[in-house]
Amino acid sequence: MATITNWSADLSVGNYKIDEQRKELLESGQRALDLIDHGNQILDSWMLYDVCDKILQLALQIFAEEENLLTWNRCPSLAAHQEQHNSCLKAIAMIRANATKQQTDKQSMITLLSEYLRNHMLVTDLNCKEYMKVNLGNA
Repeated sequence: MATITNWSADLSVGNYKIDEQRKELLESGQRALDLIDHGNQILDSWMLYDVCDKILQLALQIFAEEENLLTWNRCPSLAAHQEQHNSCLKAIAMIRANATKQQTDKQSMITLLSEYLRNHMLVTDLNCKEYMKVNLGNA
C-alpha cells in the first residue's frame, strides 16, 4: 500500500495558516492513494475524483497564499516557485480528469503526492521560508 509521509515539523514554513493547509493537503493525498489501492469500481472512481478535486482546490488555495506572501516579501525565486506550482496544478488536474475514466495511474499519483509535493515542501518552500512569514502589513 502506498503512503505519503505524514506531516512533521520539518515541513513547516512557520506560517500557521499555510502549515495547516499543507497538513490537509497531505491527508487528502493519502485518501486518494487509499482509494486507488481499493480497486477500480465506478463508485471508487467518483470518490477519487472528489478527493482529487479537493486536492486541486487546496493546492490552488495554498499556492495563491504562498505566492501572495512571496510577492509581498519580494522573494527572489518567486518566478521559479510559480513555475513549480503551475506544473503541479496541471498534474493534479490531469489525474482528476483521468479518475472518472478509470485511467488513474497509481504511479503518477504516488510521484506527485509523495515525491513532488514533499520535495517542494522540503526544498523549494523551505528555501523561501523567511519570505512566507506573514508581514505585519499583510496580517
